[in-house]
Amino acid sequence: MATVVDLTNGTTSQTLTDGTVFSAEQQSGAGTGNYNSFLVLGANGTESGFNTDGSPLPLDDKQQEHTNALLLSDMQVVSVNGHDYYVFKLDANEPNSDKGSLLSLNSLQIYSATDPNITTLATLQAQQLLYNVDGNATDGDVTVQLDAGKDAPAGSGVGDLFVYIPTSFFAGATGNYVYLYSAFGSPSDSDGGFEEWGVIAKASVDHAPAVAVEKTVDPSSIDEGESTTVTYTYKVTNTSADGAGDPLTLTSLVDDNATPGDTSDDINLLSGFVANSSHGTHYVSGDTDNDYLVDSNETWIFSADVNIDAHATGSTITNTVVVHAHDDDSTNDVSANDTATVTVNDVAPSIAIEKTADPTSINEGSAADVTYTYEVTNTSAAGAFDPLMLTSLIDDDATPGDTSDDIDLLTGFVAGSDHGTHYVSGDTDGDYLVDSDEKWVFSATVGVDAHNAGSITNTVVVHAHDDDSTSDVYATDDATVTVKDVAPSVAIEKTVDADHDGIFHSSETVQSGAQNVTYHYEITNTSAAGAFDPLTLTSLVDDNGTPGNTGDDINLLSGFVANSSHGTHYVSGDLDNDYQVDSNETWVFTANSSFNLLPNADSRTNTVVVHAHDDDTTNDVSANDTATVQSFAGPGVRTPGFWTNLGKSFWDGVAGADKSGPNFASGELRYVVDADHNGTLDPGKPGLLIGDYNKNGLTDAGEDTFFISYADALKVIDASVKDQQDTRFVLARDAVATWLNYLAGNPIGDASDPNSPHKYLDQAIDWLQVTNGGNSSSHFEDWGGGSAVKASSAAWNVGLDDESPAGLELSGNLIHQELDFYNNTGMTFEGAILHVYANDGG
Repeated sequence: MATVVDLTNGTTSQTLTDGTVFSAEQQSGAGTGNYNSFLVLGANGTESGFNTDGSPLPLDDKQQEHTNALLLSDMQVVSVNGHDYYVFKLDANEPNSDKGSLLSLNSLQIYSATDPNITTLATLQAQQLLYNVDGNATDGDVTVQLDAGKDAPAGSGVGDLFVYIPTSFFAGATGNYVYLYSAFGSPSDSDGGFEEWGVIAKASVDHAPAVAVEKTVDPSSIDEGESTTVTYTYKVTNTSADGAGDPLTLTSLVDDNATPGDTSDDINLLSGFVANSSHGTHYVSGDTDNDYLVDSNETWIFSADVNIDAHATGSTITNTVVVHAHDDDSTNDVSANDTATVTVNDVAPSIAIEKTADPTSINEGSAADVTYTYEVTNTSAAGAFDPLMLTSLIDDDATPGDTSDDIDLLTGFVAGSDHGTHYVSGDTDGDYLVDSDEKWVFSATVGVDAHNAGSITNTVVVHAHDDDSTSDVYATDDATVTVKDVAPSVAIEKTVDADHDGIFHSSETVQSGAQNVTYHYEITNTSAAGAFDPLTLTSLVDDNGTPGNTGDDINLLSGFVANSSHGTHYVSGDLDNDYQVDSNETWVFTANSSFNLLPNADSRTNTVVVHAHDDDTTNDVSANDTATVQSFAGPGVRTPGFWTNLGKSFWDGVAGADKSGPNFASGELRYVVDADHNGTLDPGKPGLLIGDYNKNGLTDAGEDTFFISYADALKVIDASVKDQQDTRFVLARDAVATWLNYLAGNPIGDASDPNSPHKYLDQAIDWLQVTNGGNSSSHFEDWGGGSAVKASSAAWNVGLDDESPAGLELSGNLIHQELDFYNNTGMTFEGAILHVYANDGG
């Protein structure tokens, strides 16, 4: 259904079913109230628009100064014939002609809103609809035809159209602003000037000004314990009901900097603000017309950067800003405030540990004490706001996976009471919490067992939580002790058994001539690393007494094959049969060698060299040793017959007549002696002073001597002239020959040796002293005294009184046998055992 309200054919008014009155003239009783213009629009053809304080103007709106928001509270209620209306006046501006003066009003809608600045139709149509001329089902689509050819002045009671809308339509308004939307142009279009809407308003209404401030912050959250600069932004708007008619002058804009009641740190956002000169240091933008007044269509923005000190988690920092202003009508203060809150986020704690070892290296095979030091620090980003509680501090003692030997470094730790046995220092404030400015030190001394070359790595793990939660954080570190490779070492001891007595020595003296000796080699592992450095033998060679000539070397590892055979020279020692020389083993090898020795201390020294390496490297180590076999000093012993005949010239006292050559003395043997024991040498009495071992010709204190003249010595030594009935000749012959062998340089041993020729010669001297007129206390005697001693006598077969201590000297016959055997062989034989003392001269 459609309804046309035609006010062009003489009809001055028409009422719709809903009570709306359209009139070409002001109704009787409406009074002459002021019509306040609030909307100007215009366009050729069709036109539409609605009032607003917003910018830019919507649709076909014109003249910002005359297009404004409309407060419901400013509209005057008009009573006509007992009915209450709000009266809107349209002053149309069309050509004054028969056809051009007509104008069609096609749409009229009234909305309620809280925002005075709506600028789009879509936004407007989303607001509360109070009135719609087409909203009555009875009347349907309403078109108002009016004659707008005559011009009526704005603000007067004269207009082209008066619309009386019952106040009942406004009863449920939820907003304080009224929006009027109208559309023109069909069928009679707009082809003149602007159309202007007004409303009967209350006389002289001055609305109180209003201001609003909106505060935001960026960032809106910060991390615990972190000092941060945040930016606060402040948006100040003029929310006065009179809109553009009430520009505001700011008198104060202060942020309390989150310390309400303390003005000393307040932020004066109008700092530097001087009207018509400077907007100040915090101003950003908004004063579009630069009049230093906050207009209704402006949003002034201020900004402030604030450094927020570090805070604990859970804290909030709320700043409040307060704005004060007044409008252009009065100095009455209006204010508004807003807040912005910065939240402090919890920061995950963190911990660090540094572990060191002292010493950082030990020798292979040596047990040592190592002291580990642990430094625990709080590395939380929140710093002082995140003290840490230690929950575990464990060193794995270099056995990961085996907790049985772990070192609990918190042993004895009781919060608030005791830091434990391993704690050293660091808790400076004694609160049992690891603060960000503390370094807690723990220590543990560990006995490290002997190891092979390599390394020993201990790992420590620390666990803790902060004061905000029990969420675990941990850190690890390790320390490595290097086990230094200790250079291996080997030792060899070489001995020889040349006299076939089964006893080995480093040196043995034997009679000259062909030799067949046995060498004995003992190899030991002398490495400092002990059991951790078993040795592999790589060479064991004896030079066989011919250094530089490898052709006759003895390879003592001949036949040695690791894990198979120890070879032909090996005797014993490899206890665990691993073919390596361990530190607790002595390997024994033997070898036989044959060679010839000349008289006069001819010697043969064999050198053995052993080479080996340990289990860590192939670096060679070696050792060597020698064993010597030598012949006795001297040319070799000669028999009494030699000294009577061929050897007579060696002791005849005639220089230059001496013999020379192998197995002979090297010069005259006889020298001048004290023949009568008066302490004076007697050149005129040639003879032998037997027992003068230092060969000074005198019988010194402690010496027992027996003198025999040269003539008597020749007699007794010649078997063909000796007295067969007197055994003194027999023993004197032995003593003279033994003494001449001694003077020739042949060894006779030591008197303390009971088997030595020296001992038997001393016995012979004593026996001859007594049997030639002396007694058991004599220290000197000469040949010729006394009486003959028969072979059947006790002296010859049993012995004589000893000098000291009391007892018997050896029998003359036993002395004779031993000295005679020595003069023939260089040996004695007491006890049926041969004792070699000199070379056999042949």
